[in-house]
Amino acid sequence: MAGPERPSVGVVRVVVHDVFDPSDPAENKWIFRRANDMHHNTQDVVVQRELLFKEGDPYDARVIEETERNLRRLPIFRKVVAESVPAGPGKVDVTVHVYDNWTVTPTTSFKRAGGKYSWKVGLKDSNLLGYGKTAGAVYGETFTQVEKNFFYEDPQFLGRRLVANWGVVEGGEAKTYYGGLAKPFYATTAQESLGFSGSYRDERIFHDDAVIPFGRVRRRTKEGRVFYGRSLGSTPSMVRRGVFTVGYSRSRIEAIPGESVIKSDPLEVTTTLETLFTSEEQSFVKEKNIRRLYRDEDINLGWTGVMAMAVSPSALGATADSYSQRFELGKGASFGPGNFVKGGTGVVTRFSGDYLTSVVWNLNLEYYKRLLSWNTLAAHFTYDYGHQLNPSNGLLLGELEGMRGYGLYHLSGNRRFLFNLEDRLFLRDNLFRLVSLGGVVFFDAGSTWMGEAVALGSWKTSVGAGLRVGTTRGTGGSPLRIDMAYAFKENGMPSRWSLSILTGQAF
Repeated sequence: MAGPERPSVGVVRVVVHDVFDPSDPAENKWIFRRANDMHHNTQDVVVQRELLFKEGDPYDARVIEETERNLRRLPIFRKVVAESVPAGPGKVDVTVHVYDNWTVTPTTSFKRAGGKYSWKVGLKDSNLLGYGKTAGAVYGETFTQVEKNFFYEDPQFLGRRLVANWGVVEGGEAKTYYGGLAKPFYATTAQESLGFSGSYRDERIFHDDAVIPFGRVRRRTKEGRVFYGRSLGSTPSMVRRGVFTVGYSRSRIEAIPGESVIKSDPLEVTTTLETLFTSEEQSFVKEKNIRRLYRDEDINLGWTGVMAMAVSPSALGATADSYSQRFELGKGASFGPGNFVKGGTGVVTRFSGDYLTSVVWNLNLEYYKRLLSWNTLAAHFTYDYGHQLNPSNGLLLGELEGMRGYGLYHLSGNRRFLFNLEDRLFLRDNLFRLVSLGGVVFFDAGSTWMGEAVALGSWKTSVGAGLRVGTTRGTGGSPLRIDMAYAFKENGMPSRWSLSILTGQAF
């Protein structure tokens, strides 16, 4: 006896909501109405191109959920809801609601870590005229240099599932031009991916081949990359893919008149062949108040695996045969809403000629337990093991790596351990219809050391509290992080109290 006929997708509707809701009395104010008038709402066609289903397709709840996740990844939307409603015999109508973010924003940021400052100012539009394209210009100073950045990205180039980007980055005494075009794996059902990218970099550096007086040379580097990817028997619950990439790099060193003379005219040419295999089990949970403030978060707790190998053969221009391998494995588990663990491990090995040059193995574990709707306990543990690392590529540990109170790159070695414990408080959502506020109290412990034995005397610990500020109508969703930490041990700074201002949660 045949089972019931599978329903099909009936009418598909797209509803784009204003940045501020005029039906809400609290948002039906003059200033919010003017903001809506100044904002170009996302065009329906932008959302329609992201849909993984169309009218008449067999109805599949997993496809609807994947569409919702894909749309939620776009920074132009603060909220996405797909509603399915039975509409007569064998039909299910689907309405996709997207809630716009305010996307024309001054790009301003200020960071402080290790007693040093980083800042930038600029202007960016993440939804040009409502078509989902991004353009912007930024000027700022990082912890090490002044930078200028001009960029453009089109995730639906020529109205197709193509991603195009180009831009210019100028920092210190280097300028880089880059661009690319790619057809990505836009969905679990996508069968192939392909694309290319290229860049040109002109910089002044110090080089061993340079002769005094100043030792600086000019290096010009041209790079290109093409790739092709293919689905390897993917199913809706398990996505398997393979990607093959060919990369080419050509770098030439030249003397700078009046500053240096070089012993030779070195030309470095490298061709890299890389094969990548990935496997990802589709087991998503939708959470809130984990890493972001009052935003829906899609977290995959399924098995994930990565296997990659890259080779740069001397037969194709490299100075010596070199190889690298990378293996990663990850898995999560849910113990109920807001209560889950996620971990992973990976190893990277590098060879030059017949010699093993370095090995780095990592183990990482995160645990989250939402105690109340506004309170989440979060713990993070990571251990890194390095073999044959030299001082220039040692494992670092400081405020940028999550060890608050100990400055930039305070510790370095070939072993690294870090433990973070945070009580994350989500204090107020949609304050003034513009911002969300959160807080945190934290404990950090970690160290780096050389050799096999754990150097207990080198362990560092700190405690502190912080503020989290997120925008409710702006792009991104990662909060501004302001932490005040107290270091229990010597931190190489004038005070054991340290203020850091960064973006995103510590983990």
